[in-house]
Amino acid sequence: MDVGKQYTLIDSYQMYREASTAKKKMVKAKYFKVVDLYLKFLVDKLFEGHEIAMGAKLGSLYIGGRKPKVRLDANGKILGVAIGWGRTGKHWRKMAEERGMTLKEFIEKVPQEERPPIYCFNEHTNGYSYTLRWTKDEAILATKSFYSLRFARANKRRLNTEVNNGTEYVITSLK
Repeated sequence: MDVGKQYTLIDSYQMYREASTAKKKMVKAKYFKVVDLYLKFLVDKLFEGHEIAMGAKLGSLYIGGRKPKVRLDANGKILGVAIGWGRTGKHWRKMAEERGMTLKEFIEKVPQEERPPIYCFNEHTNGYSYTLRWTKDEAILATKSFYSLRFARANKRRLNTEVNNGTEYVITSLK
């Protein structure tokens, strides 16, 4: 394994083919189907509110919520909360139309001070922000800081939908 390389399911299939001692190895399509069904099962459990322990003491996966610490920097810029890019884009389009410009022209020509972003304060969740998390705190692995996990966009969107529909998850104090 190469340090710094990001491994995918294709890599896992190649590793399976090399490591398997079975005479008849699973074909790629079937391998991906099995892995896909298993990952969907795990994700469904996450969205039901379960914490998923990873094998080989690699930590666990969960959905956690936290209340961001909103603050202002020396210039009065809001820090600690995400920009709501959807709402910001709609607002900028409206401002651009009022000036007879396209959105691209508006972004290129209008100074940033005159096109402020719209921040997402999560009023619908009492200020809490929810994320899919991998905690490695209890992982017994010397190089755990080298590992990362990127959740699929579809899962992030599903979390957004679940939270907007009123589902609540565990509130954590994230480090």
